[in-house]
Parts: sequence; structure tokens; C-alpha cells
Amino acid sequence: MESTSPKQLLALGALGFCLLWGVSFFNGTLENMDAVIKQGFFPGGRSLHSVYTGNSLLDARLTYLTAFYEPLSNALSAGPRLLFFDLNFMLSCTNAWVFIESRRRGVRNMALRHPVPFMVLWNAMGAAFVQPFYFYFITQSKAAPGTPFLIVAICLISIALMLPRHGLVSKKDAKNPDADRPWIVASFIMARTIAAAVHIFTIVHSLNPIDPDLTLTRLFIPSMGKVNSFSASAHNSTLASAGLSPKGRVLLEGFYLFTQFDLIVIALSCIVFTHYLLSNLPKIGTKMISGKPRPAGMGELAYIALGTVVFGPGAAGSWALALRESRLRERTAPRKIQ
Repeated sequence: MESTSPKQLLALGALGFCLLWGVSFFNGTLENMDAVIKQGFFPGGRSLHSVYTGNSLLDARLTYLTAFYEPLSNALSAGPRLLFFDLNFMLSCTNAWVFIESRRRGVRNMALRHPVPFMVLWNAMGAAFVQPFYFYFITQSKAAPGTPFLIVAICLISIALMLPRHGLVSKKDAKNPDADRPWIVASFIMARTIAAAVHIFTIVHSLNPIDPDLTLTRLFIPSMGKVNSFSASAHNSTLASAGLSPKGRVLLEGFYLFTQFDLIVIALSCIVFTHYLLSNLPKIGTKMISGKPRPAGMGELAYIALGTVVFGPGAAGSWALALRESRLRERTAPRKIQ
């Protein structure tokens, strides 16, 4: 019995939908966000910008995103902003993963070949809901482990390093299809390094003994009671001193809970997805990859899970995929005739 399977990704996608949208519906977060959009300003008086392109339909969708992202990214609360920062770098790593997989030889599914619309979708609808399903479809792809034509190493501002032979993009070479292997592995290593640095930065700052808004439990353990709690506490006093009204705090806590559930489900999805790909190495032509007889087992699953806790899902998953890429390019050495 396999320790990880694509069906687990389907279950995580369903769980993500329930935790993100089900909880937000029942605890009043969606209703609070609708009230902000209807009024045109946030609790406390900050205006909500609602005109971006001049197209009313598109602007309406962008206004919803602004209403969600603004409270999480402003300076009024340190904890949600720090976790949101970490989450964005983790998603940057997963964006790089799906870009690389989209350029495999033999990928015929249009959705897998063109992942950008789905990246927009999981940023708009919640990655914990959309991304596990997309990971599932990648695991079902029968594409050969060929040479990706375009490898995009996406950081926070989605910078592509595209200098042939000197960056992370290299040309296809029919005579030497593994010539770009170092660059592909290097892209995973770069993503791993950046994501790990950001996650460690987040962990270090969460060890602040003074600010109750910056603790490990505040950052990573969801607390559904805070969304509707108006009780005076040290945490409430901290947010009030930062300029958040009671209604503003409730709105922030609802969005923050959404983000925490997002992070947890994505982390689990990354563990399942990367370990499954590492465990199921396909064929190259008529030859089996030499790594096939040594599939990833429980030991490597434990390493990925431990790396997820210490260095973050983006870093741990990038390490696993770099290892997989190395094994994909290994060919069975021809036997010598005695």
C-alpha cells in the first residue's frame, strides 16, 4: 500500500473547500466582506479602492481581492502580515513546480500546459481549494520526463531568469537531452533556499516574547473563536492600540483564519504531491529509470514532513523535486558483455 496517493489530494481539495468557504460562510466572514465592499470603506474609515481597469465586471472581482488582501498586508497587525508573507513565498514555489511540469514532453492536456489561469484561480479562490485538484491532474499526466523548455523561478514578484546557458532556462538539445539537468535542479535549489529563508525568518520573528500578536500559536494554530469574540484581552488591546476597531478586528480575524486554513491544507498537499512524484518515477523511452527499484519510502516521507515543519512546505517540496529530477535523468547503465 502506497503511503501517498493522488486520492489524498482529492480529499485535501474537498477539505480545503470546506475549511475556506464553509467556515467563512458560517462564521460571518463573507457577510462582513460584502458589507465592506458595499460601504466602500473598511472599519475604521480606510477607503476601499474599487476602480482599477474601467471594466465594471473585472473591477468588481478585483475589489473583492483587495478587500481580502488589504487587511492581511497592512501594518495594523504584525501576525497576519507575517504569515501572509510566508504563504506568498510558499505559493511562489508551487507556481515554479507547476511551470516546470507544464513543459514536460508529452503533456497534451491544455490545462496542464497552460497553468497561469489556474494560478490566478487559486489566488482568487483559495489555494487550499484549487491547488490540490491541480496537483492531482499532474499526477495523472503520462508525460515523459523530458526537457522543460521554459523554467520560471517565481519569487514574490515573479522574476524569470531567462539567460540561455547562464540562467535557469536552457535550449533543447536532441543529442543531449539531459544538458539542462543542472539548471532545472538549480531552479529547485534556488526556490528551496529562498522559501526556507523566508520561513525561518517567520519562525524567528514569532518567538517574540513581548508581542502577543507574534507567537507560534498565534501564527500557525487556527482559533475560530476569535472571529466572533469581543472580549477584552491582551490580544484585543494590542490590535486596538494598532488602530483596529472591534469590527475591524473581527474582519481581520476572519481573513486570518482563512489564511491559516489555506496554509495548513497547502502544506499537506505539498507533502503528498512531492512524495508521490518522488515515489512514482516514469519510464524514459524504453528504459526504466535506475531510481525505479528504489522508490521513495516512509523515510523520505518523514524527511519531507520534517522539512515542512522546519523549513516550510515550499523548501521541503523543492528539495524533494530536485531529488526527483536527478533520478529522472539517471539512465540504466548498459551491461558489459563478458
